[in-house]
Amino acid sequence: MDQVTARLAPSNARLEAVTSWLEQYGVSLINILPSRDFIQAKMPVAVAEKLLDVTYRVYTHVKTGKTLLRATDAYSVPSNLLQHIDFISGVNHFPCRFHFTQVLTFSSP
Repeated sequence: MDQVTARLAPSNARLEAVTSWLEQYGVSLINILPSRDFIQAKMPVAVAEKLLDVTYRVYTHVKTGKTLLRATDAYSVPSNLLQHIDFISGVNHFPCRFHFTQVLTFSSP
């Protein structure tokens, strides 16, 4: 695995660019996975909304009552980071089992 990571992982400069952007918004819970190809970050919803220029809503599955935070608008990142970020998960996509179009209601978080 170390050889694969060494060949495919982003450079320290690329990781620093993304983590610096997160830190500028006050995000301090940042974890770079051992493979160095994913960054996990935890932050309040209000910070994520400012960071990504989105509005999150609470979606509730009508049958199960389970809730999920998602934004239906496209997120954005600064243009200088576009080359460093492939995607940001947990923003727009709903799990298949959630049956978004049939059984959800939403409200503001």
